[in-house]
Amino acid sequence: MKPAKGTNSDDSESEEIDNGKGSSRKRKRGNKSHAMSRFTNLQHLHLSTTFQRFFDSAGVDPIEFLNDGEALEHRIQEFRTKATLGDAFRACYQYAMDLQERSDMDTVRWHFSMIFYHDLNKLINPKNSGRRMGRMMKKKMVRFLEAVFNGNTEKIDEAMLKMDEWGKLGKKLVQLCESFTPGCLFYLAQHLSKNL
Repeated sequence: MKPAKGTNSDDSESEEIDNGKGSSRKRKRGNKSHAMSRFTNLQHLHLSTTFQRFFDSAGVDPIEFLNDGEALEHRIQEFRTKATLGDAFRACYQYAMDLQERSDMDTVRWHFSMIFYHDLNKLINPKNSGRRMGRMMKKKMVRFLEAVFNGNTEKIDEAMLKMDEWGKLGKKLVQLCESFTPGCLFYLAQHLSKNL
C-alpha cells in the first residue's frame, strides 16, 4: 500500500535522545510516511468477506452502511435438552460469527464517526490544528454545545471531553484517509483498533 501522490516523505525533523546509558540515538519526529509505516509495510491487503458481502447486497451508499438495521438474536434459549446440544452449539457459533462480523462493521462506522468530529471541530474553528483544544477553540465549542444542549452543564462538560478526544482521533484518521483515500478504512479494518 503506497501513500497517495503529493505526500512528502521527507517532512520530518531529527531529535537526539539520551537513553540514560551514556549514549544517544536519533529519533525522527513528524514524518508522515514513518507514522504510516505500519500500514505501508503490510505484505497483503484485501477486502474482508464481511464488507464484500455488504457491498454486493447494499451497494456503496454511505447511509446504508452507517445505518445498523441488524438486530442480533441469540437463539440458545430454544435448545434446553441434551438432544438439542448440537443445535445449541450451532446457535452459539452463529451468534459469535455474527458478533465478529458486526464488530468489524461497527469499527469502521466508529472511524467514520470520528472523522465527523474532526470535521466539526474544523467547522467551528477553522484555525484549529486538531492536536488539542486550545482556549479559543474551547470557548467556541462551549457556545456551540450550549445551544445544542440548551445550557445543560452536565451534558456540555461530558461532550467537551468527548469532542476533544474524538477530534484528536478523527485527525489521525483524516491523515490516514488523505494518504490512502477514505476507502482504506474498509481494507484496514482488521489492522485498526477502535482507538487506532
